[in-house]
Amino acid sequence: MLRRRGYSVRPYHAGLSDEERRQNQDLFIRDDIQIIVATIAFGMGINKSNVRFVVHHDLPKSLDTYYQEIGRAGRDGLPAHCLLLFSYGDIQKIKYFIQQKNEQEQKVANILLSTLLGFAETDLCRRIPLLNYFGEPHALDNCEMCDNCRIQQKDLVDITIPAQMFLSCVKRTDELFGAGHIIDVLRGSKSQKALKFRHDTLSTYGIGTMYLAKQWRHLSRQFIHKGLLMYEYEHGSLKLTPKAWEVLRGKETVIGRLEEAKKEKRGNLKRENGALESYDPLLFEALRKKRKELADQANLPPFTIFHDRTLKEMAVRMPRTREDLAGIYGIGGAKLEKYSDIFLKIINQHRQSYKIPEQSKSSASGEKSVH
Repeated sequence: MLRRRGYSVRPYHAGLSDEERRQNQDLFIRDDIQIIVATIAFGMGINKSNVRFVVHHDLPKSLDTYYQEIGRAGRDGLPAHCLLLFSYGDIQKIKYFIQQKNEQEQKVANILLSTLLGFAETDLCRRIPLLNYFGEPHALDNCEMCDNCRIQQKDLVDITIPAQMFLSCVKRTDELFGAGHIIDVLRGSKSQKALKFRHDTLSTYGIGTMYLAKQWRHLSRQFIHKGLLMYEYEHGSLKLTPKAWEVLRGKETVIGRLEEAKKEKRGNLKRENGALESYDPLLFEALRKKRKELADQANLPPFTIFHDRTLKEMAVRMPRTREDLAGIYGIGGAKLEKYSDIFLKIINQHRQSYKIPEQSKSSASGEKSVH
């Protein structure tokens, strides 16, 4: 494609003969051609000092290889640019190759991949995770050269609430599990592991269904890079850091990136949110006050009792019985058992006070009744 557009370019890959590869590499070194499009088969031992631009079309397998490959650029001390094109589709391709390895090799390769993904997704100066990986500190918060430092606050949002959810869940599962299991608990999974350890009875069970598993994985890697969690490599478990406790106590705000859900999911969420806008504000406020009271008594963040969306849905559907309440978003068996009588009492008192007639099941769920 580059050649058709008039660029001076040659390929370098394992499908070429040894002679053709050698010739193309020599032409590149002597500046007879300006661009080489290469696979990892390209000879990394070349010492061409005036490489001005390195583009990674695919995700490298580790930070070691990435650092070595971008190290080809700017060896003459003049400015050079490196561009990594990152797509989540790359991850599946790398994981396919990882699965062909033995168990020990898979473990190491997955750790390397996780580290690389953390680098790609970080909102910090990119020199910080890169140099930390090689055991070197980086004194400056802003290098004024990488994309994150040059475009400050790019796509950044407040992710303190999901951080508190995740960290709280790590603590309640005794800091013995990895991100995958924590995400299962947050999303209310009925996985064998969650049920075996009775994690479906935890207050954090099912409180994170507003995010997809993919979004939670993206968030979890940010929490590690921000120093809120430590990854225990031997067993693959996550541990809280002192900084995490500051976040849990509400003394520290977490700013980061929240990956958007797929369009169809966002469309469904938009419709759901539209239906919830018809909630009774007085009932919602009464439910919210009770949630705060219960949270204070248990020394918990309010969201661990019920999420706002759960309270809004209660204030729309106004359930009368436990059976009705069980159909509300974010209410699992443990929460139904613990809180149903308390919240049903508030809802029924509100209905009586304002003489609100009972809704049919169809209208209560936002569907049109047919008469």
